[in-house]
Amino acid sequence: MSQKGGYKLNFVHLQLDNTICSIYRLVLCNPMQAERCGHRYCKSCLYDLPKRNGFHICPQDGSEMKLFQDNAKQMEILELLVKCPNNQSGSCNWIKELHLRVHLEVECLFEFVNCTNFGCTAKMERRFLKNHKLSDCKYRLV
Repeated sequence: MSQKGGYKLNFVHLQLDNTICSIYRLVLCNPMQAERCGHRYCKSCLYDLPKRNGFHICPQDGSEMKLFQDNAKQMEILELLVKCPNNQSGSCNWIKELHLRVHLEVECLFEFVNCTNFGCTAKMERRFLKNHKLSDCKYRLV
């Protein structure tokens, strides 16, 4: 769910104040904060910033940044409500906190999954998997 440059998800009520990465303009993922200027960046985005004297250079004010992991901001972000990516097709109406990975990996009936029968390469929405494995799959155990 996260990627270089932050979270690219459909947030329900997102306030663009200090939850956005100053580099790629997405919602912060593993936020780091500059001690002096207070600007925030995704940990993965920092690799793209130039350094001077061993410190990253703040792209907003040009200062050398001493950074710390912003755990309070991370907890705030994880509590933001997001819609399941499968909501865009009008299928899944799931809306919860950012802990989206579990929903997609285990719960979402509209997420595409692979058949788990050995040798089968079929891919389908999770809601069809049980029937496929029991009835349709030519690799099912009989």
